[in-house]
Amino acid sequence: MGGGLAFLSKKQFNPSNHANQKAVWEARQRKFAEERRLAERADELKREREDEELSKSIGAPVGNGKGLKFMYGPPPGLPRAETQMDTIEGGGSNRRYDAA
Repeated sequence: MGGGLAFLSKKQFNPSNHANQKAVWEARQRKFAEERRLAERADELKREREDEELSKSIGAPVGNGKGLKFMYGPPPGLPRAETQMDTIEGGGSNRRYDAA
């Protein structure tokens, strides 16, 4: 009749339950992936710092050299405004003058 404590293996908190083992394995895999991602990011930051130090010691501009130039120019896709000088230099019968 009895069976003793066999019912415990079916409980959700039992570590020998297959679903619990699977959940623990998945949690460990997520943890290892996160640690690997953090280590790769730390290596990338270290390389970037070394590159910046090297470029500072050489005297080269840091980064790609663009800086904040994008803030002072027209937005991409906006057609360039045609000035009076552009139309005069173009020559020919297509001369346009600003009526301002």
